[in-house]
Amino acid sequence: MATAAELQYLATVDGESAFFRALCEAQARPVGMHRHFRMLVVQRELYNLTEQTVSIDALWKKFSTCYDIELLEGNVRVLGGIPILRP
Repeated sequence: MATAAELQYLATVDGESAFFRALCEAQARPVGMHRHFRMLVVQRELYNLTEQTVSIDALWKKFSTCYDIELLEGNVRVLGGIPILRP
């Protein structure tokens, strides 16, 4: 469960910047069949960048405020085990 402190940290400029950087560094977009495992990679990257532990629940909440998850899930097709966004 996401704590208020985690959500508050992700709402700061430093927290949001680290969140987006972790998404880029992880090179694992949390969409498609393996989305939950990819979010674990994002969590690890965020910890490596900030040395702050943020729960998976808090990361999903932040991700859902920044992106339309249903739209992303609908636009993903899997080709050879790799999720590819449909044009």
